[in-house]
Formats: sequence, C-alpha cells, structure tokens
Amino acid sequence: MNIIQRGAAFLQSLRDLAGRSAWDWRRCPSCGDTLTRKHGTYPRRPWLLGGRQELRIQRHWCHRCRGTYSEQSALLLRGSWYGREVRRCALDHWQYGGTSVRRTAALLPALLVAQPRRRPRRTGARWARAPSSGG
Repeated sequence: MNIIQRGAAFLQSLRDLAGRSAWDWRRCPSCGDTLTRKHGTYPRRPWLLGGRQELRIQRHWCHRCRGTYSEQSALLLRGSWYGREVRRCALDHWQYGGTSVRRTAALLPALLVAQPRRRPRRTGARWARAPSSGG
C-alpha cells in the first residue's frame, strides 16, 4: 500500500468515525455484542483552535465480556492535549510558513487563545548597556 492509498484509508476511517450514530456506539469493540449500557462519562479539556474546551466523553459497559470502552471522536487524539486541527495547523505553519519548529511552537499558543504573541525575552541586554551619567 503506497502513501496515497494509506492517506485515503486514514481519511475514510476519520469519516466513518465522525459518522457513527448512538446506535453504532452500542456495539462492543472487543466482542461485538450490542448488549451494552452507558457507564458514565469523563471530562477532557483539549486545546482546539477555538481555545481550550471541556468535552464529556461517554463510556459504555458490555454485559457479555464485562469490559468498558469509550466513544471516540474524530477531533481528538488519544493521550494528546491538542486536537487534530491544532496539530494540522502546527504542521502547516512549519511546513508551508517556512519557519522553524521553535518559532512555530512559540506562535501556536497565541493562535489558540487569540491573544498577541509575547515578545521574546532579551537576556543580558540590560547588563551590557553602559551606565548612564545622569547629573
């Protein structure tokens, strides 16, 4: 499978994940049984392009295998603080903006919270100035 086919398969898996209904989430990924029940939620606070948002992730419990699983979202990555759109924005900025990884990492928080970017700290500059002769 070449890179184009892998990219198309990945995009199709995201579309399938985003198009799942509540009934589709009733099927257990381990055993395939639909005899499940809701088993609470847990919060996630990922960084998205609109800022940090609180999302509630629904959990399910399977009667047959007695296992739990959670619903997945096409926007979130497992174990990541940032959503897919933020990672894509960072990669696009680094690749097509012609900047360094460090500059992209410094600019990205300003894009997420829509505030002006802080100026880099000038270390040692005030110590290098000559003392003023004030009279």
